[in-house]
Amino acid sequence: MKIYELARELEVKSKVLVDLMNENNDDKKYVATSVLTEDQVDFLNLEVEDIKEEEEKKNNVKTDADYRPDEMIPCHSIFPGVVHFNGIHSGMTYKFVGSGDRRNVEYQDLKAGMLEGYPSLFNPDIIIEDDNLLNDEHWSDIKDVYANMFDANDIQKLMNLSVSDFKTAFTQVPTIVQKIIIEKYATQIENGTFNDLSKAKIIDEVCGTRFDLKY
Repeated sequence: MKIYELARELEVKSKVLVDLMNENNDDKKYVATSVLTEDQVDFLNLEVEDIKEEEEKKNNVKTDADYRPDEMIPCHSIFPGVVHFNGIHSGMTYKFVGSGDRRNVEYQDLKAGMLEGYPSLFNPDIIIEDDNLLNDEHWSDIKDVYANMFDANDIQKLMNLSVSDFKTAFTQVPTIVQKIIIEKYATQIENGTFNDLSKAKIIDEVCGTRFDLKY
């Protein structure tokens, strides 16, 4: 199958597929009439699927004002002990038991905690998992806290953990930190210095990436 034929099937411009092939191959220059192998067709199908999913997410972005007061927002604890998060508006107390424990917290309680400067949010004991919410400008202070939680040395230490410890730690850090780690591993794969397929599989499982196609 030629690139332009696959592009027609996938309802994308041929240039999208040509660019994807050239970005991931150094040994050959691809054009719209280039013939693809079955593996390359599978690769492009997955890449286009990811692109369309990202576009759909962008089209469905919620703003801070779109959240209902009682809408549940997924959060998890990074504190090894017990954390009680008191909901100002709902009157509920959300109890997190141990690092990694997950609970849903009402939006109105998180918003109130953010406005009140709750230490459990700004010197975080709990991490908000809703990236859509964190990307809203009203929540930029929380997002900045997450971005500055780990310096380069901390991230390198995390990357050097054993596979089992890495899996535990990677699932608990904020998404913004996960993205930094993904970028570092992607760079290592590109320059041929990456040698830990087990960690790549963990990242694929947690984040839906496809390092298995690049390694």
